[in-house]
Amino acid sequence: MIWESGPWKDELLANVRLLKKLEPSRRTARREFAIERAVFLSAYIMRKLWEAGKLSSTWKNKRSKCIYHRPKGRFVDRLNWHRIDELFDLNRPEDASLTAIELCNRLIHSFVFLMVDGPRKTISGFFFTSDQTRRRGLWFIEFAEILALMRETGRDYPSSGRMVRHPRTCDWIAWAGHGVPPEEWTKAAEHLQRLSVHSTNAKSGD
Repeated sequence: MIWESGPWKDELLANVRLLKKLEPSRRTARREFAIERAVFLSAYIMRKLWEAGKLSSTWKNKRSKCIYHRPKGRFVDRLNWHRIDELFDLNRPEDASLTAIELCNRLIHSFVFLMVDGPRKTISGFFFTSDQTRRRGLWFIEFAEILALMRETGRDYPSSGRMVRHPRTCDWIAWAGHGVPPEEWTKAAEHLQRLSVHSTNAKSGD
């Protein structure tokens, strides 16, 4: 569990600056490692911040635009994972999107992760798929899309929150954001509170 989120969010913003600094650098193995490390660790930080309840409730379903490539039918394994042109149909890209949590999970557990350099010392983006999704297809995300999610997450400081305990599981059901919770969440919370009161009264009657 994360106690203080500030240093972690600062690290995300520092990784954004690092990636922008590395983008025009000379292509070397060291540069590739530094970029991979920044992306992987940032994905882990973002997921951990979410799991610790340190982000707005809308973060989980925030969507990033991607390109999807269907598998050709060959099994992706440890020896051929880099031969993406043989394994996936790169000639028929399809528009797609992933939620923030889906993207983070697939980067953290990536089985395929390949950086694509663009023209004039730019980074075009990354091909990726996870150990769980490698038979379903391959995704490509633009460099700017990842940076945008990292930057937005690093600046996400909810100003208000609400919590209600689930009467059966005893877990806290939380909302975080700015202003007041959406009506849908409020109604669900009120329903759980009524169930809790009913459960308490029933036990008292025993």
